[in-house]
Amino acid sequence: MKNIRPAALFCLRIAVMLGALALVFSHVKLADIGAILAQTPLWVLVVAAALIHTTQLAAALRMRFYLNEAGTVLPLRVAILMQYVGELYGAASPGGAGGDIYKTWWLKRYAQGRVLSMAKIMVSARLNGVWALGVVACVLVLMAPAPAVIPHLPLLALAAMLAGTVGYVAIARFALGEPLKRQAMAGGYSLLLQVALALAVWCICIGMNLQVDALAYVVLCLISTIIALLPISVGGMGVRELTVLYGSRMLGIQEDHGVSIALMVTVVSLSVPLAGAIIQSIWKHKQAAAV
Repeated sequence: MKNIRPAALFCLRIAVMLGALALVFSHVKLADIGAILAQTPLWVLVVAAALIHTTQLAAALRMRFYLNEAGTVLPLRVAILMQYVGELYGAASPGGAGGDIYKTWWLKRYAQGRVLSMAKIMVSARLNGVWALGVVACVLVLMAPAPAVIPHLPLLALAAMLAGTVGYVAIARFALGEPLKRQAMAGGYSLLLQVALALAVWCICIGMNLQVDALAYVVLCLISTIIALLPISVGGMGVRELTVLYGSRMLGIQEDHGVSIALMVTVVSLSVPLAGAIIQSIWKHKQAAAV
């Protein structure tokens, strides 16, 4: 029974992913999306991929900072390699939890860290990243033209940013025992990460000649990234596209372009776990050669 339950949950998440994608493509034509993607210049993919990989560097720096604060010194090179391999496992798990589990196991084995301490660091880093993602999304909402369909959106965004910040500070301080200085310093790395992600989406929008609604699409993609963290799909696929589809419809912008951007972000983001797979194979080869 213990082996059946995880398999059943995985199958359920696969079903959610496929169902969400089917719903998306029932509203937008796959041929239209293919035509949009085919017209996107190659340089857009290259620049967007570079920005996505910049997010991994920022995440590695944040993890290294948390570990140093806990008394575990980790070389930057090792932190970056661990981040990439962790993303490999996170891409195939709900909410990216597989990446955090891998990092916890790796640090326990190679850095002699306690499981609870390492798991606490993973939770702290993830929570800090979600806070920064919400802040960047709210700031972009304040910068974008307010749609008439959502009254007082700037005030709602400002209230959400303040409430999210207060909530994060309280949880990190009292539940995780993080002093404000540590939260702020880790927040710098997280903000760098999320700004790089937003720039990657913005670059894709510009490559698709969507300068007018670029900020709206970026906000939708950031919100969809938050929703994709819910453990209801595999790697957030399907859920992300479905969120952008209905968000585009609500804002009165083109649905096919919104879904195309979400799919492009997913495709570009797959270069990260691909790099992780290459790094993992090299590590295993070196370990086997050393035996």
